[in-house]
Amino acid sequence: MHKILALLGLALAAASPVAAQIGYHARVGVVRSTRLVQDVIAEDIVTKAGTAPAVMLGVSLPLAPRFSVGVEAAYARAGLSAAYDDGRSTDLGGLGMGSLMVELEGPIATSLRWRGGLGVLRYLPSEKLGMFARGGATRYLVGGGADFRRPALRAWDLMVSARYDYHRFTTDELAARGFGGAQGVHRVSLSVGLARSRS
Repeated sequence: MHKILALLGLALAAASPVAAQIGYHARVGVVRSTRLVQDVIAEDIVTKAGTAPAVMLGVSLPLAPRFSVGVEAAYARAGLSAAYDDGRSTDLGGLGMGSLMVELEGPIATSLRWRGGLGVLRYLPSEKLGMFARGGATRYLVGGGADFRRPALRAWDLMVSARYDYHRFTTDELAARGFGGAQGVHRVSLSVGLARSRS
């Protein structure tokens, strides 16, 4: 986390004072994840988070006329469940997911921009049960995506965004039980909101 904040500080320091115009945005959407854990005891068991409503907030500064650096925070909350081979499932409560990403962005076309960055993701279970018996988990995150922006209101753009990110998942409880290694988790999100640049 300290390394990521240091990188953000260096990037923001490199931004031209003349061009130091703050951009900011807010979006709402949904996040969908692949399984968190798959294990076989007497049968195949898959633990995963459901589709999660999410909110995203971000700020950015220009590095050059066409490129920017910024930070985006997101929070999503999903139901957590375990599914079995025979079709049964067990409700494991709620799971909050908070992330912070340092991002670079640049143009693809007139209304379309790419983003890519690094960050951290914190899992916040509603109860200390099962694989979260020793509390939540913090994982490093890498991701990217695209934003489509078109003028919608005076000084405001409509912003439609698609994102993908990846991290390796494990918890202290899984490690204590001898669960072998971290498992890869892929996440995708779609969101819509408003963006504004302030001169």
